[in-house]
Amino acid sequence: MIQIQQVYDRSQSRYGSPRITDDLNESGVKVSRNRVARLMKKASLKSIMYKKYHVQTTDSKHDYPVASNLLNREFSADKPGQNRSAEAMGV
Repeated sequence: MIQIQQVYDRSQSRYGSPRITDDLNESGVKVSRNRVARLMKKASLKSIMYKKYHVQTTDSKHDYPVASNLLNREFSADKPGQNRSAEAMGV
């Protein structure tokens, strides 16, 4: 149990039973994952779980000013080179 606590503290409470088991087996201590999990549960040791990153979509219900539509959804052109973004913006 002391060795499990040492590996747990050294990992800054991030390692769970599988990683602690691998670390102990590499150092020569023969234990199974189930035994480590049982002893960790008995000692109330839990690994820190990070939340996964979730994509946040655009908030369209905002009070910010909206840019004017210079093209007025007219995407067709009479001749090539018309309706370029620089011309539409007045640059």
